[in-house]
Amino acid sequence: MSSTEGLERKAKNGIDRAEAAASDAIDEGGAKVKGEARQFSDKADAVSGAAKDVVGKVADQARAAVSDVSDRAAGAYAELRTRAQDVSATVDPFVRESPYLAAAVAALAGVIVGALCFGGSKVVYLKSGRD
Repeated sequence: MSSTEGLERKAKNGIDRAEAAASDAIDEGGAKVKGEARQFSDKADAVSGAAKDVVGKVADQARAAVSDVSDRAAGAYAELRTRAQDVSATVDPFVRESPYLAAAVAALAGVIVGALCFGGSKVVYLKSGRD
């Protein structure tokens, strides 16, 4: 065995060892990265699940609130409709019996409401001619 062959064998042996060490390091690093990626994925899934739970609870509360408001509005509408029908049942015979008087009352009510809403107090000052 010549010295070149020995050197070649030692070099090849060193290269093989370096390759094996590099492969082991890569495998360990890859396994570590895979483990960290798996942990990150698990944490992301847990956070996503918690967010879905919170959004679901908020959506349920919003549905309940909208349903409650809708029920209240329907009740108020039904009550107002009943009152309007009662007033109509009271006023209708009066209008049929004396339509001119009903028109006069409506006109007077319009003038009063108009004066209250749009009139306000208007003071007119007159100057005497003696200044």
